[in-house]
Amino acid sequence: MGILTNYFIAASDAEAAGYLEGGVHGQGLPDGHVLESKGVDPYVALGTLTTFLTDRTSAGVTADSVTVTFSMDTGAVVARVQPSLLDALAGADEGALLDAAEAGSRTEELRTEDPAPLAAFLHDLARLARTAAAERAGVYCWASP
Repeated sequence: MGILTNYFIAASDAEAAGYLEGGVHGQGLPDGHVLESKGVDPYVALGTLTTFLTDRTSAGVTADSVTVTFSMDTGAVVARVQPSLLDALAGADEGALLDAAEAGSRTEELRTEDPAPLAAFLHDLARLARTAAAERAGVYCWASP
């Protein structure tokens, strides 16, 4: 069983924290403001991808995602994705996203034979980052075991 993750756009930490219980689906967020992903957690997996999209040099680092709130009862968490990664995603072209997906697919954290789903995730996360930048909002991740 993998971790369930939903990356989403919110105007503030307080707004994002409101999605802790129950997640973001069916909560009235606009179309294109939610990205569902299984297994790309906002810390280790996203940190690994960060190494291939930014100037960080070692794979396996933890992302600089900031925990906004968490539930001791359910294990759910809401984390804010750092602006430096969002900027890198928003500025990345298709080739850079594909290269990051291919490199990520060869790591222990994200190992897969086919990097296409990871490339699709990065493409969608980059779209989310660009939308958030245009709206002067942040990108957050709701995750639950």
